[in-house]
Amino acid sequence: MSQPGSPAVYLTILDPGSALIGRAHFMRYLYEGIRSTGLTTDYSLDYVADTSALNIIVDGFSLIEARDMMAAQVAGGGQHIVVAPEFLTDGTFNLIGEQTGTVYDKDEGWRAQFAAFSLVAERARAIWVATPYQIDGYQARFPNVPVLAMPLLFAPTWSHRVHPAPIKRREITFMGTQTPRRRAILDRLEAAFDVYCPPLVDVGLFPHIVSQSWIGLHLGLKNGWPYTSSMRHLSLLHGDTYVLSEQSRLPGELDSVIDVVPKEALEDRVAVLLADKDALAKGIRAQRSRFAALGSIKPAFATLLKRSFETQTA
Repeated sequence: MSQPGSPAVYLTILDPGSALIGRAHFMRYLYEGIRSTGLTTDYSLDYVADTSALNIIVDGFSLIEARDMMAAQVAGGGQHIVVAPEFLTDGTFNLIGEQTGTVYDKDEGWRAQFAAFSLVAERARAIWVATPYQIDGYQARFPNVPVLAMPLLFAPTWSHRVHPAPIKRREITFMGTQTPRRRAILDRLEAAFDVYCPPLVDVGLFPHIVSQSWIGLHLGLKNGWPYTSSMRHLSLLHGDTYVLSEQSRLPGELDSVIDVVPKEALEDRVAVLLADKDALAKGIRAQRSRFAALGSIKPAFATLLKRSFETQTA
């Protein structure tokens, strides 16, 4: 597919704001997964117009960037896959239906991002989503493009970049948008525990920072939001921390690996866990073992790539 000396696959993300914490650690996972199949892989915060390579483009680009990318793809006869981390709501991205004082309030911005995504998705060889719950919505919106859920598995080459015996400097780390609902829970936890909510973090530092905490926490976005964040669970599991997640109405792909509790039990569960650090250390190792036992990343990504080129929609 590619010229001698050129990568077979380019991974691209063009949104440096979200790249530092959200989609970029996601992109690092994709890099490790694709590279495990034996394909020469590279990634960049800029679009690389090498149409001899398969371009895998992570959502987060502007309409102008989308037009430029697609013009280069058409001119060079290139092929691409687009990755969709966001949930579709009411025909666009992330209309959560309440004011939060966060990025989730920017409805017009989400609509503009979805318009840019659509331009790239309509010409894509496949759309990759982070959870099977996303498939039906994306497939209905893009009926002529295969929509496939990515495997969420242990990537040892990423995880091994963490120190094998990290020093635990903090009790809890939470990484995510601090909506009012989340902030209220964090305030209560901060009254009794050492809680760290870091600023934007470079992708390479994410597992390292998480590994310094005993507990890596996930909280529901808002009251009534039915989804958990399997991608956050995935990233936390690669960080050598105990992953504790608030229960959602729809189960996550990694719920069998992590510790999932209802909101009303969350604070008591934190207290029990932190009261016995030896047991908590054993819990971290047990989660890692369950995670590794889910399967190998290499055949899973090989199958995903194969299906991306074999699957045809009606």
